[in-house]
Amino acid sequence: MIRTRRLMHRQMFLLLAFLIPALLFVGLAFRPDVPPVSKPDITLLTKAGFAPTLPGNLTRIQAGEQGFEIGLEAKSPMTSSLIIRSVNPLLKPDLLVYWVPESIQNHSLPEHALLLGELMGTSFRHMTLPTAATTEPGSLVIYSLAHQEVFTHFTLPSLVGSEKGAHAS
Repeated sequence: MIRTRRLMHRQMFLLLAFLIPALLFVGLAFRPDVPPVSKPDITLLTKAGFAPTLPGNLTRIQAGEQGFEIGLEAKSPMTSSLIIRSVNPLLKPDLLVYWVPESIQNHSLPEHALLLGELMGTSFRHMTLPTAATTEPGSLVIYSLAHQEVFTHFTLPSLVGSEKGAHAS
């Protein structure tokens, strides 16, 4: 009884030793081609906060060791937007962009800071500025939510009569 079971086990083992690799190679040989990656949908990119089109007035800002490219757009007298991206990969997690109506003095986030959005990698992000940004200068604060600290900050001039970029502080 045991001998017949051992013999059957040995035969099944030899059969599977050749059958499994043969099935693997047949499966690899007849696998379908990978379809090409399609172009992203502009509507989805816009809803996610990415900027599919860029303004012509991009300005490079050096804030500490980190470089940014920003662009300001005045859509109407009361509505303006900011397009921002990091030039280099960001080495802090969960970076949020805040606007404050004055320049910050110490490296802490003011209580009245307004959240504009988040930075993701080196992609351009589109953020709507508050109406106060059209009439008075303020600062952009890049804040690391995970570390609970200010990553960097720079001043942003008012959009009244100014189509130029920002000044680093």
